[in-house]
Formats: sequence, structure tokens, C-alpha cells
Amino acid sequence: MILFGGTDMYTAKMAKLKAIVAEVEQYTSDYVLGVDVEKTVEYPWRKHRFEMPIIYFDKKVIVEQGESGNGVYVKLSIPYEGSREVLAIRPTMSQGGCPDAEITASDFRIKYTGDSPRLISGVIERNIRTIENTLRNAANDLKDFDTELQGRARTAIQQRRNKFQSNKRIVEDLGIPILRREQSPPTYPAPELRRKPPVAPPLPDRPGEPAVELAEYEHILEIIASMVKVMECSPKAFAHMDEEDLRDHILVHLNGHYQGQATGETFNAGGKTDILVRVKDANLFIAECKFWDGKKYYLDSMDQLLGYVTWRDTKTAIIIFNRQKKFSAVLAQIPAVTKEHPSYKSEVDYKSDTRFRFVMKNANDPEKEFLMTVTAFDVPT
Repeated sequence: MILFGGTDMYTAKMAKLKAIVAEVEQYTSDYVLGVDVEKTVEYPWRKHRFEMPIIYFDKKVIVEQGESGNGVYVKLSIPYEGSREVLAIRPTMSQGGCPDAEITASDFRIKYTGDSPRLISGVIERNIRTIENTLRNAANDLKDFDTELQGRARTAIQQRRNKFQSNKRIVEDLGIPILRREQSPPTYPAPELRRKPPVAPPLPDRPGEPAVELAEYEHILEIIASMVKVMECSPKAFAHMDEEDLRDHILVHLNGHYQGQATGETFNAGGKTDILVRVKDANLFIAECKFWDGKKYYLDSMDQLLGYVTWRDTKTAIIIFNRQKKFSAVLAQIPAVTKEHPSYKSEVDYKSDTRFRFVMKNANDPEKEFLMTVTAFDVPT
């Protein structure tokens, strides 16, 4: 994608403000009534804020080279720290001219071609100046946004607190005794600011083989669901995004929890999977993101996912974005079509209207099973 060539800055800010309110709306009454508002603001703010990237142009290296016409091509890797998300946002004062790049969680890679070092070096230097100027414009756009985001979080928490307090008074004014829960803690600790990558336990029958606890699997799915619910509630902000752009928004939120361990377009087994959460050498989660386009396209998506699953992988997902009018009809087709696939083994009872779970057979070893959760979201144009 083109650096700083994606969503405009205003739309990106509005999506963040809506996301932080959606985050607070998930807080329970016990939690909201038991915490200090000011201390609690920091968690959703740190989770959803834009962290300005620091780009290390002086540490650029050539990671690939080869022939190109009458000259050569080189691919530069330029490392950075901070938010990958900002690198895809178009600043208010944007002159354009930034190059196309492959963006990962730790670097971006740009391909250059030419028949002389002077020619290639000149293009590289011009690109660097353009990127530096655009980054300064993005920083200027975001210089006061942390304060705005904190304010939105503070207001949302206080409003939710006021709502629960009002509801509590209504119940108390009924004058009917309330059965209290035994040993309820008087206060509730704030959640961790960032979830550390989990350490995968060994499978009981094969010592040393990494596996993922079901709770961690569910946590990853909930992070994804939380982000896509923002898309569902803000259709205008996401209406014209393709699969890759929607996936990148999900990756940003996953990396807020897994500290850069979530990547996109990553090689695994037979190709590049859309989303891969990996800790050390263990794959925690593999997923494909697809727009719904009928039965055949869905079955092809399953084939694609199966091609990425190795013998050791046990937790996968297909994330479906629906832009057709009849979302209920799409949901009705998912279980039936999945059962037609030759790798289908059984369906797992899963209490959700938009999420389905299946036990699948590994394409290369039918005795080896893995879980596949299909989660669908209505993201209208």
C-alpha cells in the first residue's frame, strides 16, 4: 500500500473516538462503580491512542536484490517503532508522492529499480524527504488528539457510571431486600494496559509441542469482534475499504494486546495468511478475512485456510465481512456449506448468532484436527 495513502485523518480520528466509547460500553456495572474514573481512563486511552512512529532511516538495509530490465532492483527495509496504523493514514496537509511499501509491525519495505547507483540513490533520498515531511504533518494533526481521546474516555466512563448509579437508586428505592453475592470484592482492579504474549503450554501427548488454551483463542476472537463492531456502527468510515484495509484495522488492535506479534500477509505452510498471531516459533492463531460472495467463494476460502494450516496449528478462523442486504440469509448458509467441505468433521455447540465453530481435519493428515471459528460481520456500504 502507499505510505500515508489510506484513510483520511478526520475519518481515522472519528473511528478512534467511536472505538473508545464502544470499549467503555462493555464495562460492567460492578467494575465501573468500583474503580476510580481518572485511573481507569488510562486503559482505554492507551489501547486506542495513535502512537506516532519513529522511523530509523539511518538503519535502512537492502533485504532483496536482482535484475530488472537493463538494470537492477533493490528492496529496502526501513525499521520503525510506534503505530503501524499512522503510516496508513493520510494527513490533512498531504502533498502525496509517498512510495508504495510493504508495511509490517517493525519495518516497511520499498522497491527501487534503475540502471545506475546515482539514479536509485536520488529516488531514495527524495522518498525519504517526502516521508519525513508527511510524518511531520501527521504529527501536527495528532498533537492534541491524545487529550481529546482521554476526554472522550473520561466522559464515557462517567456517563456509564452515572447510568449505573441511577439504576441502582431505582432498585434500592423499591424497598425490597437485595440478595447480595457472598464475598464480593469491594473494589475492582483496572485491567492490564497491554496484554503480554501468552506462553503456550505443551500438548499432553506430545511434549514440547505448542498449543493454545481455549481462553486465549476466545480472547483473540473478542478483540476482533470488538474492532469490527466499531465498523458495523460506523459504516461511512469503512464503506469503501477493501479486505486488506479492514484486516489492517484488526491487526492494529491485535498488536495493542500482543505487542507486535500479529502480522498480515505472512507466509505459513502453503501461502500468505491474512492474520497470524505468533509467539516465538508457535502459531497461536491463523485467520483469513473475506467478503461474502456466495457458496463457492466461501468453500474456496476454506481451501485457502487449510493450505496455511500446518500439522502443529490448532486454532484458526475465517472472518467474513458481509456487504449484501440479506445478512440473515448469509448466516443461515455458513453451517450448511461448511459441512459440505471434505475436511469438515463436526460442529461445536457455540451460543452465538453470528459465530460458528467447527472441528476440521488437517488436509495432509486426517487424524489431526483443528478448530475453525467462522465469525461474520455486517459491514454495509
